[in-house]
Amino acid sequence: MPTIKRIIPLLVYKDIPATHDFLVKAFGFEAGGVERNAEGQPIHGEVYAGQATIWLHRATAEHGLDSPGKSSGGQGAAVTAMLAVASTSCGAVLESTFYPQTIDALRAFPGRFVEVRCSCPRDVALDRYRRRATARHAGHLDALRTDDELWNPLLVEPLGLGPVITVDTTVPTDVTAVAAEVTRLFEPSSSWL
Repeated sequence: MPTIKRIIPLLVYKDIPATHDFLVKAFGFEAGGVERNAEGQPIHGEVYAGQATIWLHRATAEHGLDSPGKSSGGQGAAVTAMLAVASTSCGAVLESTFYPQTIDALRAFPGRFVEVRCSCPRDVALDRYRRRATARHAGHLDALRTDDELWNPLLVEPLGLGPVITVDTTVPTDVTAVAAEVTRLFEPSSSWL
């Protein structure tokens, strides 16, 4: 079997320039530029995350390639880019709001998962999002999200990929204790393995 020396994640989007700019602004990826065909239409883009190159390809029906989730303005790009970069890593901590459609991609990762779920009532979460929307980096897109996108039945249940640690964020959190529990669950002697 040949040794794999490099994997280049390929992300497909309808709007390559917007996705390119979103990934650069939201994640601090290094811009690699956007290539255009003779008609001036974007056909390829690149961004760099450390040593990892990420290719951005146009959505094309003839190749069966389409954008994940919502495609305009780079929405959907955040989780897709994170998973692509994490797939080239020997270990990672992934932080996001993971919708059920990401479960298959997460299951494809080697290794184990511990899910840390931050929990609070719906009204508290919505109030927090609205209050911080004006103060956060524009790449977070909080001001553009609807209440149903921020809190809906798809986000209430754990993903089921491993043990779950639930953190009640309406009270002070003992971060050291949470980290210790995550570490304990990754020990080989942990009963869930």
